[in-house]
Amino acid sequence: MFAAPSIPKPVSREEELGQVLFKRGQNAIVVFVMIVASLFFLGITLFAVAESIRNRSPEALVFSTVFVCLAAAVMLYVFVRSSGVLRCHEFGVSVSGWLSQRGLRFDRAAAFTFRTVQVNFHGIPLGTTFRLCLEPESGAGRKPIVFSGSLRKNDPEMDMLRDLASRAVAQRMGRELIAGGRVAWTRQLDLLAQGIEHRSLGLFGRKPPAVLPYEQIARIDIRDGFFSVWRRGRKRAAISGSSSQANFFPGHRLLLTILEQKRKIAAGGEDA
Repeated sequence: MFAAPSIPKPVSREEELGQVLFKRGQNAIVVFVMIVASLFFLGITLFAVAESIRNRSPEALVFSTVFVCLAAAVMLYVFVRSSGVLRCHEFGVSVSGWLSQRGLRFDRAAAFTFRTVQVNFHGIPLGTTFRLCLEPESGAGRKPIVFSGSLRKNDPEMDMLRDLASRAVAQRMGRELIAGGRVAWTRQLDLLAQGIEHRSLGLFGRKPPAVLPYEQIARIDIRDGFFSVWRRGRKRAAISGSSSQANFFPGHRLLLTILEQKRKIAAGGEDA
């Protein structure tokens, strides 16, 4: 007799993404602003209702009805947004809210974006917010994971999430680079087998593509949302741009890996 084929057990989201490493709530600054906005609409609504009752005015009644709807919509939006939670797992991330929950593995992501913004009020720093987006590979049938929150002064948890996501996407980019000899990094940058192809901005638009060989790279700097790449022997950066572009951090990680491999090969040749 033939044994019946075993039916594989469905994999739960927790098993697919692994153990939860940390979780983060919604951006407190954004929630505060939305609460103030909802209270503002509520105050105007109460004033309009009082005026319509006192004057028995149909126009004021219509006006108050509109603001009642606006205040209810804003307060509902605040409730839904404030319930959002980001969870970083061993193998991916998940976001949950009042109405839904979804997750995405790092190794099934095609692009990763991480952007930070310093929030100031009349010159007084209120903190730093972040926005991350993990986009699935084409044909995965999943929606991007998008989340906004607040960074702490020293935030190793978000550094770890950025590193995990960047590492996975960098591996995908590395395979594409090996297979085709080129991989897109940012909108103006490509990583080639021999160096970085860049299209600098000139007086009359973008200049023709130029290649900065890996052996000519002196240093790379990331500061205040921008990055710069220096050529050896030059005082001015050869390449610069925003670090908030899609796949900047994965491409940066891949670039550092390539430079490290080049240094090891050069050191081996010198020893020989």
